[in-house]
Amino acid sequence: MYTNPKNIKQEIKILFFYFVDLLIILGGFVVGVALSKALHLSFAPKVILLVITTLFAFWLCVRAPSHPKERNLSVLFHLFKMDRNHYHSIEIERKK
Repeated sequence: MYTNPKNIKQEIKILFFYFVDLLIILGGFVVGVALSKALHLSFAPKVILLVITTLFAFWLCVRAPSHPKERNLSVLFHLFKMDRNHYHSIEIERKK
């Protein structure tokens, strides 16, 4: 008998990268190229800008130990979306 899958959010893996990660890194590189063209940079600053934006995009793909199921991109999104005017208490279960 067919059973329902436990998780329907599957990620496509290419070699040792996920497809979404490759898109995020490629997007960071494209942003770096666009910024370097808009700022009319010479060769050395252009390379530095491309490396920095690509490394930042790579950092956005990394999953932090405190949030192993979410990328840093999702964590930053939740941080900016957070309601700072409402207090959310954290309930901790204590063992007796």
